[in-house]
Amino acid sequence: MHEEKTENLVIVIYSLAGGAGVVALNLAKAAKENYGNVEIHTRKIDARLLEEKCCSLISVREINSDRYLDFCGKSLGMIKLKNSKILVFGSPIYAVFKFLSFLKSPILVRRMIFLRETTATRYVFGSMKPFKRFVLSFLFRAMAITTPLIIANSRGTKNSLCDFLFVKNKNIKVIYNPVYTCSQYKVLSSSNRDVELDVNRPIKVLSVGRLSWQKGFDILIEAIYIARVTSSFDIFLDIYGDGKERAQLEYLIEKFELKGIVNLKGYEPNIHRVYQNYSVFVLSSRYEGFGNVLAEALSSGIRIVSIDCKSGPAEILENGKYGRLVNQHSAKILASHLVEEIISETSDVSMRRARGRVFCSEQIVPLYLRCLEDVY
Repeated sequence: MHEEKTENLVIVIYSLAGGAGVVALNLAKAAKENYGNVEIHTRKIDARLLEEKCCSLISVREINSDRYLDFCGKSLGMIKLKNSKILVFGSPIYAVFKFLSFLKSPILVRRMIFLRETTATRYVFGSMKPFKRFVLSFLFRAMAITTPLIIANSRGTKNSLCDFLFVKNKNIKVIYNPVYTCSQYKVLSSSNRDVELDVNRPIKVLSVGRLSWQKGFDILIEAIYIARVTSSFDIFLDIYGDGKERAQLEYLIEKFELKGIVNLKGYEPNIHRVYQNYSVFVLSSRYEGFGNVLAEALSSGIRIVSIDCKSGPAEILENGKYGRLVNQHSAKILASHLVEEIISETSDVSMRRARGRVFCSEQIVPLYLRCLEDVY
C-alpha cells in the first residue's frame, strides 16, 4: 500500500521564457513523484512551451499582473500554508514575495528557498528606475540574509550574490541547471558528426537565445562580417530565438551586407534536433547565469566558441577544456577565435558529449529535491 503524498511544492517564477523557464518545468516534472501536488505560478502561460515540455500533469497557474507586488500577493493568496514548500526564482520577486509572506505568516517564511536564475545582481536591478532599484535592493538584502538556503546555478552566480549581499553566505549552494532529460540528451548526441570540418565547403555557425542585448548577437553578427572579410572561409550564421531586438539585429544584417548569410530563424520548438546541422556553436552573451544552450551544444558534440562572460561558460566548458573561450566582448577577437576554431585539427566529439551528460535532469534534479528535504 502506497503512502499518500500530502506535501505540496509551489514554484514561483515571473516568466517561463528562456532558460529559467526550462529549469522550472524540468524541476516540476521530476518533483511530481515526490509531492502530492506540484504547481507553477507565473505571469503568463506559454501553451507552446508547456506542450513542448510535456507538462500536462503539472498545474500551471497564470497570474496576470505586470507589477511585482500584485503578482506576489496573488501568488501567496493561492498557496495553502500547511504542507507547502515554495521555490522562488529571481531576486526581485523573491524580495517582494518573502516580505509579503512575513506579513501573512511566519510559518510560510521558514518554508521558502530562493533559486537565482540570472548572473550578476547588478544586471537584475540595474535596469530598474532609481527608486524602484533602491527599494527592491534593500528589501532583497534584508530578506536574503534570513534565508536558510539559497541555490545558485553556478559559482559565478554565487560569487555575484555574495558581493551584492556583502557577505560570504555559507547557506548558498551551487547546483547546476537540469537542462534536458536523458531522452532529450539521446536526441542531441545521436547524430553522426564528422570530427573534422571541410573548410572548402560553407561553414554553418549556430547560435541560440532570446533576441536581447544580454545575448550579444550584435557582437556576433559583426564578428561574422569580420571573419568573412579577414579569412577565405564561406561562413554562414543562423540564430534561433525571438525577442525585442529583432529589428535592431535586422538593421545590423543590412548594415554589414549579410542578408542571406546571417539569418534570424525565430523560435524552434525542436531545437534539440537542430544542432546536428551545424559545424560550430557560438555563445556571444554579455552575461549569463548558467547558459543552458552551452550544455545542449556540448551534448551534440558540436565545436564551441564562447565569450567568457560573467558566469557560466568557464564552468560549463571547464576553463576551455571542452570549448574555446574568448576573454573579451569584442567582435574582432571573437572573429579571430572563430576562424582559429575552424582551422583547428583538435576536436574530440565524444569528450564533449560525455561532459554534456552531466547536465541531464535525472542527475541534477535529485540534488534540488534533497535540498528541499534537508532544509525543512
